[in-house]
Amino acid sequence: MIRLASIVLFLLLPISVAFGGGHSQQAGILNISMKVPDTEVALMDELFAAHEKWIKETHFLSGNEEPVLVSYKVLKSPDFKNPSDPSQGTTGNTIYVLSEVYERPAGLKKHMDLNFPRGPEMRKIIGKYWPTVTFVAFPEVIASYP
Repeated sequence: MIRLASIVLFLLLPISVAFGGGHSQQAGILNISMKVPDTEVALMDELFAAHEKWIKETHFLSGNEEPVLVSYKVLKSPDFKNPSDPSQGTTGNTIYVLSEVYERPAGLKKHMDLNFPRGPEMRKIIGKYWPTVTFVAFPEVIASYP
């Protein structure tokens, strides 16, 4: 039941984030990390390639029209048994981190409103591996350099 509630919350979160308002202290940042079995790597790589293509077609790098993207990164790493000693091998999982930084919180809101066409597919796989997912949107920035 808790897993079901978590999945439902995740599926509704973009709606509540997009229309929540009151984000004057928060940054327009979205970070999602998740761990998937190595058997899902081809699918995840393909989904993130499609997401990157969509980002390039629908987002701006400057100007006043939202969403203005400052940084977009998709990171991928083997899940090492011991990150301090990679020679010990991997767990058979791969870790993905999606990081999007917008010039203004309104950019992230607009991003959510645009709805990635393969969003349902992405949400399905994220729901499947929900216990490994961290989802951070509109966070408070407490330190930054430069």
